[in-house]
Amino acid sequence: MLKVKSVHNAFLVQDNFEYRRTVVDSLSYAIANLLAGNDENSPAIEILNGYIELEVNKPALIAVTGSAAVSIGGKREERPWRLIPVTPNSIVRIESLNSGIAYVSIPSNMSFSGRKKLSKGSILDIDEGKVSDLLDELPARRIPSRYIPPSSNKVKIKAELLVDREVKIPKLFVIKGKDPHSISLSPIGSIDISRHNVDSEPIPGSVIVGNPNVKVITNPSSDDSPIVAEIGPLSLGALARAPNNAIVKVKYSTSEEVKSQEVLREVELIDRIKLILSNACSAVRRGAKLVRVRVGGSIFEAWVEEI
Repeated sequence: MLKVKSVHNAFLVQDNFEYRRTVVDSLSYAIANLLAGNDENSPAIEILNGYIELEVNKPALIAVTGSAAVSIGGKREERPWRLIPVTPNSIVRIESLNSGIAYVSIPSNMSFSGRKKLSKGSILDIDEGKVSDLLDELPARRIPSRYIPPSSNKVKIKAELLVDREVKIPKLFVIKGKDPHSISLSPIGSIDISRHNVDSEPIPGSVIVGNPNVKVITNPSSDDSPIVAEIGPLSLGALARAPNNAIVKVKYSTSEEVKSQEVLREVELIDRIKLILSNACSAVRRGAKLVRVRVGGSIFEAWVEEI
């Protein structure tokens, strides 16, 4: 059992990937769950421009992904994108860095659907049997650096344009702030607000025109501002991981396939991560050791077994 000691802007989330309405960075969310030995659409903790502190009373494992800082007992710092062991009677703090987004998953069989804000005293059940099984695979439950989704000061995204190309919409923006419902973008250039007339319910990935900033919706919203474009899950995740003041370059298209292409690409990436983790865990159970080899300026990792 894990108990929430302190928290700000952290939510228990679950998404079945069919509608992508409850998770902001669905790729980082899925990878966190896979690292923890769960199905990719299991419940996990989402931290957007916030933090969570967890009290651990028994041996535990936590998987952390995204733009995150992890500390245990106020001293030991751990890198994200891996499964991290936690000793009993410890306090674990996970904080999203530079106003970015982070995910935390624990080996569990929690039954939950949707999105719920976590508060002090909230309880998270951990599966002790899973923890015991995963300990033998601990060296393998990490993501190689080449497969970690980037967090950058310069972000390129694609958007399906929902208004005429004649309408003036900038291609460059600066990320100005984030909250649990939206990402605020300051346009570099002017916007002809009077000509935006797309009226529908905003969903995650909807790009709406406010005054003076543009907002990208991260959770279902009742905002009645005009919607001018929509972005796919990979673009939304890239925005969420990026720090404030990052430069965002948007490539607009009138094709309805912009979002569907990103969904397919995301599925391919998740399947690849599944295979990488499965092969690594099998190798570790056979006694393999991780080696790193530099080839042409790049570092490659391989699991080597003794013959």
